[in-house]
Amino acid sequence: MRRNSCFRAASRLYSYLDGEIRAIRRIRIRLHLRQCLNCERAFLFEKRLRGFIRERARVEAPPEVVERIRRLIRERSS
Repeated sequence: MRRNSCFRAASRLYSYLDGEIRAIRRIRIRLHLRQCLNCERAFLFEKRLRGFIRERARVEAPPEVVERIRRLIRERSS
């Protein structure tokens, strides 16, 4: 039984972190995480990893690229 609930929780990991699952499934996953230390650790790791990547992966496009994209948008919306 426990293995099944761990598998279900892990298979919904990214949907859970992205907030893309229904409330009832979110509640079930939270309950599972409170009861299963291994799954809780995995979820916390993924959550921290995503935050780390989000903070450090910000890359600004060169001004000429931004201007080119704006120009293309204007041309296509005209």
